[in-house]
Amino acid sequence: MPVETAETGLRACFLKTGRKADCCGCEACASVCPVNAVAMCEDRDGFRYPVVDKDICIGCGRCEAVCSLTAERFHAADAQRGFGGSIKDAELLAESTSGGAFTAIATAFLENDGIVFGVESSEVYKARHASVSSVEGLVAFRGSKYVQSEIGDAYSRVLDLLKTGNRVLFSGTPCQIDGLYGSLGWLADSPLLLTVEVVCEGVPTPRLIEKQLSYVSDKWFKGKPIESMRYRDKWNSACSSSSRWDLEGMSFAIAGWDYQATSIDGKTSKRRVVDRWFNPFWSIWLQHLVSRPSCAECPFARPERVADITLGDLWGVHLYCPDLYNNDRGASLAVCNTEKGLAAFEAAMPLMESRELDMVDVVRYQGPMRKPTGANPRREECMNDLRSMGWREFTRKWAKKPTLKLLVSKYLWGTNKQVCAKANKASRKCGKKDS
Repeated sequence: MPVETAETGLRACFLKTGRKADCCGCEACASVCPVNAVAMCEDRDGFRYPVVDKDICIGCGRCEAVCSLTAERFHAADAQRGFGGSIKDAELLAESTSGGAFTAIATAFLENDGIVFGVESSEVYKARHASVSSVEGLVAFRGSKYVQSEIGDAYSRVLDLLKTGNRVLFSGTPCQIDGLYGSLGWLADSPLLLTVEVVCEGVPTPRLIEKQLSYVSDKWFKGKPIESMRYRDKWNSACSSSSRWDLEGMSFAIAGWDYQATSIDGKTSKRRVVDRWFNPFWSIWLQHLVSRPSCAECPFARPERVADITLGDLWGVHLYCPDLYNNDRGASLAVCNTEKGLAAFEAAMPLMESRELDMVDVVRYQGPMRKPTGANPRREECMNDLRSMGWREFTRKWAKKPTLKLLVSKYLWGTNKQVCAKANKASRKCGKKDS
């Protein structure tokens, strides 16, 4: 049943207010329904909302009680400890979006008889939660997926595992972590549960990437299906900075963490690679034109965090911790919000090159750890155009072209050179003091 035709009859919390911004899509309400009366259905923009079957509903109110947007489950910011670094294994680092901190934490957890829940790609532009019990299985969770994952039965499976004495690591966005807590009840405080959240700037509509991939398929892959896509690809196993021309796709990209190149592979053996600055997806999403309505006023975008550990890219590395830059191979931020989280990160430290950071610096360069993005006043206009326009017409109107100043900064000066300049300056100062 489409959400638009069922909205006024839903018992879910967002329907109490009549605002889609009051539903983050965490699926907790669907998970706790004792009679399976709540189903998650896509609206026309691809966002999933709960729909209640009135013929089945028994009116218990559990769906409303677990709503993550009405809860206050945060860990105090004054107890946080932040760390920056990267995993030592070069191959695992190359496969990871940033510094491989999640792989290190999950590996250490699995080696102590744990079970890890993470997000895998279910289709090229879709994602879902799944679980693994071996280190080899973690490969499915590596690489960021810039789309909201489907929870499915993940919450109920975590509940069953904890009840039977299993150690569980659950990772997701902050709202999904909070949804898990609501679903677990008193077991949310179980010492067997470790939660890991990502620093999230909002989830874009899947319709954006669907339309982009359809265009790319027709233009570059003769209309054949896209086989795989990596939103942020470092490209080579050595994970070293280099440049590469894609003559088949007529695109240019520079390998490495800084340039956030998106790679798209088709069944024709061709590959399309484009840097962030030339990829309309990044420009449109980062203007907050196509995010889920709730993301604009996200209650989890604040210094106080929901999970035991918060993970993200180590943005600002070249400005306050250049020793962790790692020659553009990628660096992670890990914020330990609880003693449990700190113990888990310490267990992973032998697998990483890392050091502690000043939390003042950490928060300064992590916008979603300070406040919500706010709503773009032109969002509805943009969404209407996305529904009606072709990809080229749509991106010409909404994607911002990189300025000459930006291109010079990124390609001629670049973060790498900033790091070197800062490190050299510090080294010269130390040399003068020693002399």
